[in-house]
Amino acid sequence: MKSIPLVDSRIVAQTFAMRRVIQHPRLLSGEPVIPDAQAYGSVLRDRSGRWRMWYLGPPVYCEYYAESGDGQNWHCPELDLVAPEVRGELSGPNAFLCRGQTDAYGRWLVGTSGPEGFCVLDAEETPHPAAKARFTALYLAGTETEGGMYVAHSDDGIRWSAAEGTPVIPGWRDTSSVLLYDVRTKKYVWYGRPMAYAASEMEANRVIARKESEDLVHWTSERTVMETDDADADPYHLLDEAALRAGRDTVSAEERAAHWAVLSEGEQSNGTRPIVRGRNRQWYGITVFPYADLYLGIAWMYDLPTGDMWTELVHSIDGIDWRREAKRVPFIPRIPGTCTMASPPVAVGGDLWIYYSIKNRTHHGVPNPDINSGIRVLSLPHDRWVGYTTGEVQGELLTQVMDKPRDLRLNTSTESDGWLRVEVADAEGQPLEGLTRDESAPFCGDSADFPPRWQSGKTLQDVEARAIRLRIHAQRASVFALYT
Repeated sequence: MKSIPLVDSRIVAQTFAMRRVIQHPRLLSGEPVIPDAQAYGSVLRDRSGRWRMWYLGPPVYCEYYAESGDGQNWHCPELDLVAPEVRGELSGPNAFLCRGQTDAYGRWLVGTSGPEGFCVLDAEETPHPAAKARFTALYLAGTETEGGMYVAHSDDGIRWSAAEGTPVIPGWRDTSSVLLYDVRTKKYVWYGRPMAYAASEMEANRVIARKESEDLVHWTSERTVMETDDADADPYHLLDEAALRAGRDTVSAEERAAHWAVLSEGEQSNGTRPIVRGRNRQWYGITVFPYADLYLGIAWMYDLPTGDMWTELVHSIDGIDWRREAKRVPFIPRIPGTCTMASPPVAVGGDLWIYYSIKNRTHHGVPNPDINSGIRVLSLPHDRWVGYTTGEVQGELLTQVMDKPRDLRLNTSTESDGWLRVEVADAEGQPLEGLTRDESAPFCGDSADFPPRWQSGKTLQDVEARAIRLRIHAQRASVFALYT
C-alpha cells in the first residue's frame, strides 16, 4: 500500500477544529549509548541485523567505529589505524580515521585538518552506481593546500581507500554534511554549507546548500536551499561571535560588531577581527532523507546569543524548497550541542530510531555539569511525524480529490473517550450512500493500520466513481497517515 504521512500536507484540502501538531520522539535511554561522542557520522543496520556506527570524537577531529547487535549496546573494537602522533589523544581504542592519515596506497585520507562528518552509504542496502566497495563515505578533510569533501571506499567499514580526484567538492564547509543516493532521480545529493554567501567578509555563512551528482565526481553548482528569516531573528541585531566565545561582554560585542558592519572594513577588536554571522539564529546543519513521496529534514537551529541548539522538522517535495512547521516548535528539545546523524532514522519494528548527540557545554564553551555528553537514541512510531489533532470540539479533515484506492488504512490514535469515523465522498464532497459518517463504525484506540468499516457492509470496491474524497470526523483523536 502507498504511504501518505500527513507531514506531507498536499493530501489535506481543509480542516475544521483540528490542529497540526509535531509529534516528539521519546528517549529510549537516559544515558548515552556512546559517551563523550558527537553525532557527526552515520548509523546503519544491514539485513543481517548488524548495526554499525561511525561517529566523531576527540581529538578534534577524529572518527570512531562501533558495532551493535541491538542498536543500544555498542562494542568498540580495538583498532590500530590512526597515525602514531595522535594515539595519545584518543578517547577510545576504536579510532579509525584522524589527521595525518593515508590509505594503503599512500593517498591522503586526512591531511592536517579533519575528518568531520562521516556520512556512509551501504551498497548492499542502497545500491548506487559509483560504489567501488560495499561502503562509500563522504566527509570533510584537507591538507594545508586542499580542503573539501573527500570520498573514500571500504569493504569492511573500517579500513578505507581514498577515491581518485579527492576532494570532490572543494572548500572548507565546517559542519556535518549529508550524502544520499536518491533512487527516484538516480542522483547523489549533498547538503551542507555553501562557499558563496552574502557579506563574505563577515563570514556570515550558516545556511544550507545543496548539490547533485550522477557519479560522485562531477557536481552541480551549489544552491542555497535554507536560510533563517525575520521570524527567527532581526537581520540587523549583530553579535561578535569571537567575543562571545572569549567570554567578553555581550553588549560591547554587539556594539563592536554593529560598528564594524557599518564600516565594512574589518575593525579590530583586541587584536582579533570580529566574526559577525548575520542573524542571531542560523541553520547550523541538517539531516535529510527521502521519505514516502517527499524529503524529510531534521534541521539544526543555532541560537547565537546563548550558544544553544535545537532541531526543527522540515519537509520538501523536491529537496530544494523546504517547508517549516507554522509554529516552528523544536522537534528535539533545546539542549546544548544538539545534532543528528547524517544517516536516515533506522526502522526497528514499528518505530523509527533517531540517533543524536548533546554536549555538556554550549557552542561558546559555557559548561553545564548537569548534562552527560554523548550519543543518545530517540524512538518515533512509524509515520507519526505530524498529527492532525482535535480536542473537545468535533473536528473534520477533508482530503483533496484522490483516485479511488483499492483499500484504505489509517494510522491514528484516540484518547480513552475519543472516537474517529471515516466518510467517503465524491469529488464535489457529497457523501456516498452506504459510506457516510453515520454508517461508519467508530474507532477508539491506537492503531498504525486501522481499516475503516461501514455498517452497510459496503467497501471502496463498491464505489463506481473513479475519484473520491475522504472526510475524517474525530473528537479527542489524532490522524498521522493514510495508506491506500
